[in-house]
Amino acid sequence: MLSLSKLEIRNKDLIIEHIQENAHRDQSRTGGDITRLLGGKIWDPMYEWNKSNKEIPLSWTIMTKEIEKHAKMKITEIWSINYTNGQGCKFHNHKNESADMTAVYYLKVGNESGNLIFPEEGITIEPKENLFVMFNPDLVHGVEPSLDGRICIAMNFKK
Repeated sequence: MLSLSKLEIRNKDLIIEHIQENAHRDQSRTGGDITRLLGGKIWDPMYEWNKSNKEIPLSWTIMTKEIEKHAKMKITEIWSINYTNGQGCKFHNHKNESADMTAVYYLKVGNESGNLIFPEEGITIEPKENLFVMFNPDLVHGVEPSLDGRICIAMNFKK
């Protein structure tokens, strides 16, 4: 199953600013496996908060609730990824993460931002700002190199 929809969240510029300030390549600061990222930076404020009692920005909490309302499901994991200068993501799936659905939401997209690829289905999705893509967690997917930058939110859901 694959679903495409539009979603406009509040405080988008503030969320992008937080991501640009906090994104990193430090595996100890995220619950996600950054080895599948081809150079992209990740930020997982909920994981960092649970580990170090850092405060989660209110804009992130509001965004999470808006996404849950749109998806009609509860987010179990949510993180951001900032790709630049030819960075992308290796092919993978989320079936071992006990998710019922997986999604990506595009916050900021350049002209050559790297497509989302589902190789086994022969599906290619061009990223666009405010595009929300939801799919089964067992679908293999990856991201082509992003030549001029892209910031997205990735997440897993439980029904």
